[in-house]
This record gives sequence, C-alpha cells and structure tokens, in this order.
Amino acid sequence: MNTQTWSKLMEKMIQFLFILFAVLVLSSCTIFDKMQANYWEERNRILQSHLPEGMSFEDIPLSTVLEEISNASGLDIKPWESEGDRKVTVDVSGMTVNEALKAVVLYVDGEGAVLIKMGGFNTSYGQHWLWGYPPP
Repeated sequence: MNTQTWSKLMEKMIQFLFILFAVLVLSSCTIFDKMQANYWEERNRILQSHLPEGMSFEDIPLSTVLEEISNASGLDIKPWESEGDRKVTVDVSGMTVNEALKAVVLYVDGEGAVLIKMGGFNTSYGQHWLWGYPPP
C-alpha cells in the first residue's frame, strides 16, 4: 500500500469517526430534550385539567390545601417560602389546577408563586409563577 492510498484511508477513517461522534452526541441531547419537552407538555396539561367537586376548604393551612391539590392533580406542589401556615378559605371545586393555585395564593396574599417538583432528570422543586415572571 503506497503512502497516498494510506493517507486517503486515514482521512476517510477520521471523517467516519467524526460523524460517529457527532451522531452519538447529538442523539443523546435529542433524547434528553425530548424527555424535558414531554415533561413540560404533561405538566401544562395537568395545570389545565379540572379538579374534582368537593374541593372546598375552610380555615385550612395553605400547605394542607396544596397537598390536597397535589393529590388530586398528581403534581407535587409546595407553598412558597414561609406561606404554608397561612389559612385558606376557598372553594376550588371544578377549577383548573392553575386557577385553583391562583385562587389560594391570592387568598393568602402570597408572593405569586408555588413550588412544583420537576420531572425527568431534574427532581428538585422549581418556581411556578402564577401570573408570569417577573412578578408584577
């Protein structure tokens, strides 16, 4: 095998390895991105789903109300910072999850956010600003 043939063979081998590396890196990012997109899509669908009838609360701590909304919706929702002990009297029956969260946070004159456990690879809690971010 002469040097010119050897050089072309090495060049083709390097191109192949570069393409293989690029495919592996890009496909793993795509899988992660797809998982994150699926999580956000499901979370938004749940936030727009309706709560069952009978979800009425009278003089109940916000943390307990959010726990009940969590149980009904399947989301893991916690109060913002030190708002959990504030008492809530509200009927959220039939409201969407997002409407109910707004109602209870408005009732306690909260900061405008709750914490929702993230899905996918990220299992920490993320801020969910009910009226957009930054807060008005």
